[in-house]
Amino acid sequence: DSDEGITGYVGSVEDTTERLQSRRAIDDERERQAAIIQGTGAGTWEWNVQTGEMHFNERWAEIVGFTLDEFSTTTIQTWADLAHPDDITRSSALFQAHFAGETPYYECESRMRHRGGHWVWVYTRGKVLTHNTEGQPEWMFGTHLDITLRKVQEDWLRKSEELLNHTGALAQ
Repeated sequence: DSDEGITGYVGSVEDTTERLQSRRAIDDERERQAAIIQGTGAGTWEWNVQTGEMHFNERWAEIVGFTLDEFSTTTIQTWADLAHPDDITRSSALFQAHFAGETPYYECESRMRHRGGHWVWVYTRGKVLTHNTEGQPEWMFGTHLDITLRKVQEDWLRKSEELLNHTGALAQ
C-alpha cells in the first residue's frame, strides 16, 4: 500500500508427492541391489568396450589383494595385467561369442594374479547392456566371484579319484 505495507502475495503450489515417491522407490531399489551384490561377495565391473574404460567396486580389487584407491586408473589393461596369460585367449573368444550374439552372456573361469604373487580363480559373468549407433557393444556389466577354494577342492577330489582308480587297478 502507500505505506509500503504488504497487502497480499502471489505464489504457486506444486504437488511433488508423486515425484518424491518415485525418487524414494528408485533409492530403495538401489539400496536393495547394493545389498544383494554385497551379500554375494561379488566384485563388480563395468566396461566400455569401445574406449577400454573400466570401473570396479572395492570387492573386485580385494579379490586380487588391492584396494580400489591403489589403482590410479582402471582400464581393460588393468584386467589384462592381472589375467593369467594362458586364460586370455579363451576369455577373448568367449567375449567375441557374446558380442556376436552367440551366447546370452559372457561366462568364464580364469586366473588372476593376486598382489601376494599367487593365482586366484575367478568366475566372471557379464552382459552387454548398450550398443553404439553402429550396433557394436558399448557398455558391458558383470561380476567376479572368487572361486579359488572350489578349484582347490576340485583338484583335491580329482587327485583322490586318480589314487582310488590306481589302487583299484593294482588290487584288481
